[in-house]
Amino acid sequence: MNCQQCGNCPMANALRWMGRVSGLALLGLMGAFLAGDGGPELFRLDSRDATLMVPFAIAIVGLVVGWRWERLGGLMIVGGVALFYATHFLVASAWPRGWGFAALVVPGVFFLMASGFEACRSRHLKATAAMR
Repeated sequence: MNCQQCGNCPMANALRWMGRVSGLALLGLMGAFLAGDGGPELFRLDSRDATLMVPFAIAIVGLVVGWRWERLGGLMIVGGVALFYATHFLVASAWPRGWGFAALVVPGVFFLMASGFEACRSRHLKATAAMR
């Protein structure tokens, strides 16, 4: 594919939108769980739950940030989930169960891959411009 003919990288666009759609689906699913459960009582959390809430919140904010800045959002999501798993293991001496927390990584990976394709395209365009 010749990058000069494309306004954007089609693969990066596809990955970007896959990250956005999967992120929206996960946000909607979490919203449904919170609405059905009554939501967390943030001012009544014990120290263990408050400690676990911080990396989870970083990952959730990363879902929103990823809409504009794919690399930063992807790093926040993947890093937040990894930190959540590590913190949960340190606090509870066990890994979190269920698919929900692991599924949160999917949009982050899509965002990071889109960012990688855009960076590759940008390097290619700079190299081709330098050859002229």
